[in-house]
Amino acid sequence: MQVELTNDDDAYKDWAMWRKPTHELTLTYDKDAQEYYSIIRTSPTPWDDFGDPRLLPDAITQKLINLK
Repeated sequence: MQVELTNDDDAYKDWAMWRKPTHELTLTYDKDAQEYYSIIRTSPTPWDDFGDPRLLPDAITQKLINLK
């Protein structure tokens, strides 16, 4: 899995994670709340637009934290 830090400002820290061109994962650390959460957006094919983001369960977020 490829991981790239995409944002580090006063409020949030974001990592983009991807393995397939049809999935877009974002792991976010909310600095104020001191909590992580993650979202996924999917696309039917690599050439289509991504759909709306969906919040991932805490168990998956924990696994993504270990990958960053």
